[in-house]
Amino acid sequence: MHMSQYRDGAYAPVLDATFVMVARDPENKRAAFVNPLRPDGPEEEKLFQEGEANKLRRVELSTASLLKVAPTDEERKIVHSLFLNTLDTKYDQRWCLLIFAPVFWELRLLFF
Repeated sequence: MHMSQYRDGAYAPVLDATFVMVARDPENKRAAFVNPLRPDGPEEEKLFQEGEANKLRRVELSTASLLKVAPTDEERKIVHSLFLNTLDTKYDQRWCLLIFAPVFWELRLLFF
């Protein structure tokens, strides 16, 4: 699905979505058998090939998920940089030690 918005005298894309249809077997919760598609004509063949390419891309993206693979060194550096950019450099960070040190010592006495 594609959606455009008219702005400043021209249409600009604002949404590009792909829908995935699945069939599940209610007895075993696994994939159900579905009769294979047979494209009829060049236009349907093109759409079918785009679907196959989307399927491959989804599989590749799922294997790179942070739930399955740790971030790379480059990704860690990007996150660290973003964190450092959010710090308020005008704020004297030594006050954190004065404020949180008593809490830390109490926790240490309780748990260590």
